[in-house]
Amino acid sequence: MRKIRLNPVAIVCQLYCLLHSSVLFADESETEFDASFLRGNEDLSIDISRFNHKNAFVAGRYTDVEIYVNAEKKGITDLIFIEGEKKATLCLTPHLVEIFDLKPTAYQKQEKQECIDAEVAIPEANLHFDIANLKLELTLPQALTEKRPQGYTSPSLWQDGVPALFVNYNLNHYRSYLPSVGTTSNTYLGLRGGMNFAGWSLVHTGSKSWQTTKAYTDFSSKYESIETYLRKPIAPLKSELTLGDISTSGDLLEGLSLRGVRLVSDDRMLPSALRGYAPVVQGIAKTNASIVIKQNGYTIYQINVPAGPFIIDDLYPSGYGGDLSVEITESNGEKRQFTVPFATLVQLVRPNQLKYQLAYGRYRHGNELYKQNVFQGTLQYGLFNNVSLNAGLSKTENYTAYLAGIGLNTPVGAFIADSTWSDAYFINSKKRYKGYSVRASYSVKLPVTDTYITLATYRYSSREYYNLSDTLVANNSTFIDDRVIQSRLYLRPKSQYQISINQSLGDKWGTLYLTGSTQTYWQSKRKNHQYQVSYANHIGRLNYHLGFSQTRDLEHRKDTAFYLNLSMPLGKQHYAGTSYSQSKHYQSLQANLNGSIGEDNALSYGIGLSTAKQNYRAINANMAYSSTYATFNGNVSQDNQKNRQLSTNLAGALVLHPYGASLTPALGDTFAIVRAKGASGAKINGLYNQQIDMFGNGIMPYLSAYERNYVSINPEELPINVEFSATQKEVIPKAYTAMLVKFETSINPMVLFAVQTDNNQPIPLGAEAFDEDNHLVGYVVQGGQLFASKLDKPKGNITIRWEPTKAGMCTFYYELSTLAVSEELKTYNVQCKQERLNEK
Repeated sequence: MRKIRLNPVAIVCQLYCLLHSSVLFADESETEFDASFLRGNEDLSIDISRFNHKNAFVAGRYTDVEIYVNAEKKGITDLIFIEGEKKATLCLTPHLVEIFDLKPTAYQKQEKQECIDAEVAIPEANLHFDIANLKLELTLPQALTEKRPQGYTSPSLWQDGVPALFVNYNLNHYRSYLPSVGTTSNTYLGLRGGMNFAGWSLVHTGSKSWQTTKAYTDFSSKYESIETYLRKPIAPLKSELTLGDISTSGDLLEGLSLRGVRLVSDDRMLPSALRGYAPVVQGIAKTNASIVIKQNGYTIYQINVPAGPFIIDDLYPSGYGGDLSVEITESNGEKRQFTVPFATLVQLVRPNQLKYQLAYGRYRHGNELYKQNVFQGTLQYGLFNNVSLNAGLSKTENYTAYLAGIGLNTPVGAFIADSTWSDAYFINSKKRYKGYSVRASYSVKLPVTDTYITLATYRYSSREYYNLSDTLVANNSTFIDDRVIQSRLYLRPKSQYQISINQSLGDKWGTLYLTGSTQTYWQSKRKNHQYQVSYANHIGRLNYHLGFSQTRDLEHRKDTAFYLNLSMPLGKQHYAGTSYSQSKHYQSLQANLNGSIGEDNALSYGIGLSTAKQNYRAINANMAYSSTYATFNGNVSQDNQKNRQLSTNLAGALVLHPYGASLTPALGDTFAIVRAKGASGAKINGLYNQQIDMFGNGIMPYLSAYERNYVSINPEELPINVEFSATQKEVIPKAYTAMLVKFETSINPMVLFAVQTDNNQPIPLGAEAFDEDNHLVGYVVQGGQLFASKLDKPKGNITIRWEPTKAGMCTFYYELSTLAVSEELKTYNVQCKQERLNEK
């Protein structure tokens, strides 16, 4: 027996290219091969008639095929090919029509036939199936396909997951020692778990805490159930349905906690280009023209259009501001340019787009469930390109509130304004109050100064305006009425102003940031305000950050603080820094060293020293480690006044799925179970320190719902003869699903047979080899060599066929020393017994 090294992939590629080379550039549908090129001798030949037809392959089901229409990827699906008169033909199903995005006039329908020949049904199409790469390419006139926005995925490709149980846990322990109090310890356990099944997701959130002190009695709280609900995506409505403990968004009306039902539009079901607000760009091209759209000097969109009017309505929203510069280049070189204003706030929606939220249920306040049922609904509609309308209603017993508003996108920024009218009746005092609350917001980017005013909001509420929550609390109490709510016990807002400005001064001069807010109340003449100014820049590798802040509460207590932070990198993963802070009652100087070490930077650390007034000194250290199964954090500190502190945190998740149980550091609402049996140690790409465990399972903790996600594994750490059918797969999950992503693995025994017939003649090139179960195990290549890559038994018979008759085949017996994992290719010389024509 001799040992050689041979690349099996190269062998297969040579064979494939040899068999297909004469049709790569052929225009005819049929091409005849000269089989003599493949003969080992004049007496032996091989049947290659199936390769006479262009793009020929065996009929059957092909899984996970990539679909391309006019070079644009549409998705991955299964294809069915049926036997035709001369070759296998593609079965055009309604599911495939939807993936192709064909217009009704693009294909011929046939009654009472679930499967029709695609080439016959779409006469103007050119179909090519690349069987080696499992890739189907469809080319046809653009006018026969539906125009889709960027990021569109067909709803028929959205995938349901598999049943799974999961729980996220967060276990935190804090222990401190103060000379005046003694030792105190607190332990907190937070849980968020549930189950995914049949398109539904059951979620429960709860917590429990324990406290131990030297001076007081030990305390253990009851398990607190925070919320429990069922949720399900409703694809036809592009919405999400939730049953149980729900919360409403506070974007327009007051945010509420209810126990009931909620239906809310889900922007994630929209193509990515239609999420959020962006204006429609319209114009007229005189000739076939190129349209380039820029924002802040960057090209964000480019398309070629024919002569005539054009509409671009699938721009990706970009930040809070930056007008759009539209440049039209005609075919004769003429250039024209115009500007479309663009600023956005959450209340702006695209033209003809409708967003809504409908909720109904009993009001929840902490752990208390009120008897009154509450309805709340909001609507947002894009009336025109730059105008959005907003409306809302809150209704319960003895309370009604209406909202009406408008959003405007103008050349000088985005504005929204709305007003809410309330009608509240207080049972205890038998008084009715009707009031109003007005709000206005503004957002803009000033291009000349490069200033971002990301949010400026003003709200004013009249004295008679009451929230729904205030009214319900009063009407469900025997001692709270409108007079109590009007007292200082309940501070009802009168007016509020907020502003946030980000000013870029260029690469040389850094960034200036300002934020501030002021709020007044009806029960007090005093104001509550705070503001902060900061400046950041660098000198070489030294980064510095200056900050100043001031707050004033309702008791006229003012606190002014100043801080300075310096940091510098020490290599790639380590940083040293110092910070100084000072306020009226506090002064501190700190020095610290931070960084990360180990593979994938799984271990991070920090060490700090600090000093303060009255000769106070302290030292602290922290460490965090992210493993395949959980994340651990710990920190410890001690000062010169004998105060000590120690805290630890363990966080992660457990998933129960069809193949067992898996641990992971974190878990999102939509995730993937990665199954690769026999691939223990293979890393899951894109994640820190995540790999396939000893049971062949792993977790991809976060997936984007309704979008293409690519889950892949890296087999570099595995033995060379562990083979995968694929190392990357695409999934498009629905929200709140557990996707099962399976990678088929096998152990290749890496055996090469040098085969000759029993009369010492070589086997014809391209002959197929089958095991005793009639499974294909390889092809014969030059010199009668057979690379057997699918053997699963250490001994047995292999049959080689080059013609359909018995005379065109031979059989040999093999017996291998091992099928174990190995990195060496072993070669065996064998004789293949051929049945003679004159033998009976």
